[in-house]
Amino acid sequence: MEFTAKEMKALLHSVIQEELKPITEQLDRMDSRIDKMESQLSAINEDTKITRTAVNSLIEWADQVSVITQIKFPVAQKKA
Repeated sequence: MEFTAKEMKALLHSVIQEELKPITEQLDRMDSRIDKMESQLSAINEDTKITRTAVNSLIEWADQVSVITQIKFPVAQKKA
Protein backbone atom coordinates (compact mmCIF):
# COMPACT_ATOMS: atom_id res chain seq x y z
CA MET A 1 0.00 0.00 0.00
CA GLU A 2 1.48 3.27 -1.12
CA PHE A 3 0.42 6.76 -0.15
CA THR A 4 0.47 9.84 -2.28
CA ALA A 5 2.36 12.84 -0.99
CA LYS A 6 -0.93 14.52 -0.16
CA GLU A 7 -2.19 11.49 1.79
CA MET A 8 1.12 11.17 3.63
CA LYS A 9 1.01 14.84 4.55
CA ALA A 10 -2.57 14.50 5.85
CA LEU A 11 -1.65 11.38 7.83
CA LEU A 12 1.39 13.07 9.40
CA HIS A 13 -0.68 16.13 10.23
CA SER A 14 -3.28 13.96 11.95
CA VAL A 15 -0.63 12.09 13.98
CA ILE A 16 1.11 15.30 15.01
CA GLN A 17 -2.20 16.91 16.04
CA GLU A 18 -3.06 13.86 18.15
CA GLU A 19 0.37 13.87 19.82
CA LEU A 20 0.16 17.60 20.55
CA LYS A 21 -3.35 17.42 21.98
CA PRO A 22 -2.28 16.75 25.63
CA ILE A 23 0.31 19.53 25.44
CA THR A 24 -2.24 21.96 24.03
CA GLU A 25 -4.73 21.05 26.76
CA GLN A 26 -2.10 21.59 29.45
CA LEU A 27 -1.16 24.97 27.96
CA ASP A 28 -4.83 25.95 27.93
CA ARG A 29 -5.11 25.10 31.64
CA MET A 30 -1.96 27.10 32.35
CA ASP A 31 -3.36 30.09 30.44
CA SER A 32 -6.51 29.92 32.53
CA ARG A 33 -4.51 29.86 35.77
CA ILE A 34 -2.33 32.77 34.62
CA ASP A 35 -5.44 34.79 33.75
CA LYS A 36 -6.79 34.19 37.27
CA MET A 37 -3.46 35.23 38.82
CA GLU A 38 -3.34 38.41 36.72
CA SER A 39 -6.85 39.27 37.86
CA GLN A 40 -5.92 38.70 41.50
CA LEU A 41 -2.75 40.75 41.10
CA SER A 42 -4.75 43.60 39.62
CA ALA A 43 -7.08 43.53 42.64
CA ILE A 44 -4.10 43.51 45.02
CA ASN A 45 -2.57 46.50 43.23
CA GLU A 46 -5.85 48.41 43.52
CA ASP A 47 -6.15 47.54 47.22
CA THR A 48 -2.56 48.70 47.76
CA LYS A 49 -3.33 52.06 46.16
CA ILE A 50 -6.41 52.47 48.37
CA THR A 51 -4.43 51.55 51.49
CA ARG A 52 -1.59 53.92 50.57
CA THR A 53 -4.08 56.77 50.07
CA ALA A 54 -5.68 56.05 53.44
CA VAL A 55 -2.30 55.93 55.20
CA ASN A 56 -1.26 59.21 53.59
CA SER A 57 -4.52 60.79 54.77
CA LEU A 58 -3.89 59.56 58.31
CA ILE A 59 -0.34 60.95 58.24
CA GLU A 60 -1.65 64.31 57.07
CA TRP A 61 -4.31 64.26 59.81
CA ALA A 62 -1.67 63.40 62.44
CA ASP A 63 0.43 66.34 61.26
CA GLN A 64 -2.55 68.70 61.49
CA VAL A 65 -3.50 67.44 64.95
CA SER A 66 0.06 67.78 66.17
CA VAL A 67 0.07 71.44 65.16
CA ILE A 68 -3.11 72.05 67.16
CA THR A 69 -2.22 69.97 70.22
CA GLN A 70 1.53 70.55 70.16
CA ILE A 71 1.94 66.77 70.54
CA LYS A 72 4.13 65.22 67.89
CA PHE A 73 3.06 61.86 66.58
CA PRO A 74 5.88 59.50 65.64
CA VAL A 75 5.09 59.43 61.95
CA ALA A 76 7.96 59.23 59.53
CA GLN A 77 7.28 61.16 56.36
CA LYS A 78 8.23 59.36 53.20
CA LYS A 79 10.70 61.43 51.21
CA ALA A 80 9.73 61.76 47.56
